[in-house]
Amino acid sequence: MKQAYSVVMSLLLVMGLLTFSTGCGKVTAPQVISIIESQLPADLTLAANIAKLTGNSQLVAVFNQISTIAGTDLPLVQAAVAAYKANKTTGNLNALAAAVSTLANTLTPQVLAANRLVSTNAEAIAVAVVAGLSLAINGWAIALANAGAKTAQLPNQNDLRELAKIAGRDQVERVAIVYGVTPEQLGL
Repeated sequence: MKQAYSVVMSLLLVMGLLTFSTGCGKVTAPQVISIIESQLPADLTLAANIAKLTGNSQLVAVFNQISTIAGTDLPLVQAAVAAYKANKTTGNLNALAAAVSTLANTLTPQVLAANRLVSTNAEAIAVAVVAGLSLAINGWAIALANAGAKTAQLPNQNDLRELAKIAGRDQVERVAIVYGVTPEQLGL
């Protein structure tokens, strides 16, 4: 239990470090891409460690799926960021938006499934950490849509509201500030 608690606390610190302010107003595509690029290394580390967050075998199974999804799709997002930075075309921006939307729409239902398996406070904290990651990725999708990416699919609002409940109001407000969106767009 002590090891799981240490992993959860270290991941909460990582999530805290991931949130920073870009100022008020609409976020541009280059700003969104800069944010995504800066967060990817920590997100990849988090993805690799998600399965270690709990001793609940049912929850570990779902966390393994989440870790696999994030570990597979985050490098695709990373490649799309690199492609856009090398050649700032609408097509590359749309490819990035499609990769982010796919990740968000695959990850969010898994996080919500994990939340239904929680039986202890430590497990609730672990799911909140993963919900924070999912909320941030949904923020990427919203920000890319607001920056004009045509293939950015906005998240399911009901799922987003559930993520917001799990991640907490503070996390939602930090994500909203970073991506230049309103807390209402993130489910509050």
